[in-house]
Order: sequence, then C-alpha cells, then structure tokens
Amino acid sequence: MKFNVSSVPQTVINGILESSIVGVVPAINLVKQILKFAGSEEYKIKLQEEEKIKKEKEKLIDKPKEVVYVTENNFNEALKKYENLVVDFWAEWCMPCKMLAPIIEQLSRENEGKIVFGKLNVDENPKIASEFEVMSIPTLIVFKQGNKVGQIVGSQSKSDLQKQINNMLTGVK
Repeated sequence: MKFNVSSVPQTVINGILESSIVGVVPAINLVKQILKFAGSEEYKIKLQEEEKIKKEKEKLIDKPKEVVYVTENNFNEALKKYENLVVDFWAEWCMPCKMLAPIIEQLSRENEGKIVFGKLNVDENPKIASEFEVMSIPTLIVFKQGNKVGQIVGSQSKSDLQKQINNMLTGVK
C-alpha cells in the first residue's frame, strides 16, 4: 500500500484511505473513527443513528425556546440567524461546565425572543474554540449581529451573568 503523507501525525485505519485522519484530534474522535472503519456492523449502525440525531440537533430554528446545539457545521449560520447569541464553550468532562449548564438553560428560557443561548462542545468542535482562542472552560462568548462583543470565563451566578451579557449587548462598560 502507498499513502501520500501530507502531515504528521496521519492515521490510516486498516489501509482504508477514506479513514485517514490528519493532525491531532480529540481522543473520542479517533476512537469513533477506528470503530467506524474497523468495528462491528452493529456499531456502524449505531454510529449512523447517532449521526442522524446530531444532524437533527444542529438544525437551527427561527425562535428557539431552549438552548441550541452549535457545531462547526452550523456556527456561521447561527451567527447570521440570531441577532444576540451567547455561546457556551464547554466539555463533557468539565465540572464547572456542568454546574453552569442549568443556569444557561434558565437564562435561555428567561431571555426567549431577545437572546439565543447555544452550547458548543470544544472536544467535538476544536476549530471554533481555537479560532476564538478559548483557553479555559466554561467560556461564554457574546455575539451581537455576528460580531463578538464580549467574553466571560468561568462559572458565575445567574444574576451576574445576565448583567454582564446585557452590558455587552448594549455596549455598557
């Protein structure tokens, strides 16, 4: 077998060129790729079902009542679609992120029609996190008309978050 190695590291599973992974990827993505190309048929079916569910979650509705699921696939669309957008950069393993999650859900319901809240998993979407130089999580980035107007790092009380977000969206320092 002959492979054109364009970058290191590059992983090819079982000699299947389509399985090629270039560069460093989160461990979970590597495991999924290995199982996709070397796993059982049952696992491949399960992966297809998970992919369908993910695609459904990625659909952005006009006036969401709940937190939206933001990924590299729909991030730019979300910036264009929602005038006021707050994106929570988080990870499954992050305890402060888990503590912040119910607060984000409450803020989303309380600000329905005014501010849309989204969640972006940094392990599954490293390019967006890198683009916005997210170095610590949880990080909330506040966007107004597609432009970043502020950033909040760390877990805080609901009232403090609401005040900071409102100030960022209205331009109050």
